[in-house]
Formats: sequence, structure tokens, C-alpha cells
Amino acid sequence: MFGKTFFRAIVFCGILLFPLTSHAKANDYVQAGQLTCYKSGEQTNILLHSQFPITCTYKDQLGNTESYTGKTGIALGIALEKVDDAIISFVVLAGGDLKAGNHALAGNFIGGKINLSIGEGGGIDVLVGGGPKNIALQPLAVEETLGTGISAGIGFLVLE
Repeated sequence: MFGKTFFRAIVFCGILLFPLTSHAKANDYVQAGQLTCYKSGEQTNILLHSQFPITCTYKDQLGNTESYTGKTGIALGIALEKVDDAIISFVVLAGGDLKAGNHALAGNFIGGKINLSIGEGGGIDVLVGGGPKNIALQPLAVEETLGTGISAGIGFLVLE
């Protein structure tokens, strides 16, 4: 019962958040690689804002990798959660070939975010932005969470 309700909630939120994706046409972007981020360290969690330190690895289409650090969370919304562990996976879309090694993903991404967990849970992130190369992250990224709580609102990801 919980599984179906949770899945329906995620799909519904995805439909609501989809208009926040990039204004560029889908065929303007190509899949450049995969970005996997791990929430780590102490979280800052205030009712209207949350922030977590992250470490990320970008893997391009050739299998080359590069590392990033940064932070992610809810810039404005509701944030009532205690996260023990979380992994966020994005497909990276770019306007051309994006090879690992020059930190082209460094920058700020913003968009919609929702997460629900009771023990094990999940969420979706709809983030666009980045550096001067106009990079987008997959419109519906998957977040796997171990913890308790709910967060929803304007999400952010800062990569350095």
C-alpha cells in the first residue's frame, strides 16, 4: 500500500515540476555522462531551508571521471527530515561533447525538489543551470534516501 501511494506521489510531483525544466528544446542537448552525488557530513535543517555537503563523481561517455564537492538542499520550501545516507543520480545533458577533466559542471543548478522517506525513501530533483556551457541535469533525477522526513520546494545543487 505504501509503495503504490509513494510511487503515485512521486509521479504526480514529477508532472508538477516538469515545467521548471530548461526552455531549450530536447534535441538541443545530448547525453554527456552521469553525475552521482553522495550526501555526506552534517546537515543544516531549518523548517524553510536545508543544506547538505556532497561529494560527486562525473563519468563522461568515454568512462573518464572527475570529482566535485559542493552542497545541495532546499533553498525555500519545507524541510523536515533527518537523512542518514542519500545518493542522487543525474544524467548530464549538454549542448555538445562534455569530457571529464575541465570541471565544466562547476556552477549552480536550481529547480524543483521533493523527497519523502520513512526508513528507506526517495525523491526527484528537477534542476537546470550550471556554468557558462549551459548544462542541464536530467529532468527527473532519482534520489535514494535512508532517513525520516519530508522536504519539498525550490531545490539547489552547487558544484565546485
